[in-house]
Amino acid sequence: MRQRSNISQSFKKAANTLAAIGLVLWVLGGSELSAQSRQMLSASAVSGAYRPAMAGVPQYLHYNGRHAAAPAGLPPAIYRAVAAANELQGKPYKWGGGHRVLYDRGYDCSGSVSYVLFKAGLIRGPMTSREFRSIGRPGPGRWLNLYVSGDHVFVSICGLRFDTSDYGSNRGDGPKWRPTARKFPGFEIRHLPGL
Repeated sequence: MRQRSNISQSFKKAANTLAAIGLVLWVLGGSELSAQSRQMLSASAVSGAYRPAMAGVPQYLHYNGRHAAAPAGLPPAIYRAVAAANELQGKPYKWGGGHRVLYDRGYDCSGSVSYVLFKAGLIRGPMTSREFRSIGRPGPGRWLNLYVSGDHVFVSICGLRFDTSDYGSNRGDGPKWRPTARKFPGFEIRHLPGL
């Protein structure tokens, strides 16, 4: 009887795993995993803190290694935010960039997040990383999360991080999509209502 119970539990675990894989395939919009999808999946597994948690809603951006695209069924502000972040790909890191003028040659962390949120229609102008500590509400949102400390800010949109530095280093190397996790002790997670 005990052996039968163990077999039953094994089948349940296998069924749950298959269901999870099916959900991921549905979210990614295909029946086979491409190399980029596998990269996104492994990034999402590593950086689960960036992943929004809302069942039955498209949650992951499509990412080709340089630009991202939002799946159907998301709020218009998310599409605008993703498009704005794509515009900044390849721009260099520039301390204070994006603060005096929104359209700059380079951007720092808060300048790039300001650009993305402004173009999405979510803020009125550039903000400093400290000012982002009072935007929105504490805690994670459905699709867009801000990670704010006293001297750095980055955003996660549908599980994909947009940041000016990699792996938590203090050296900025320009705003871009980053499919890897980074250290964020000391960061507060904030969200904008409805997102």
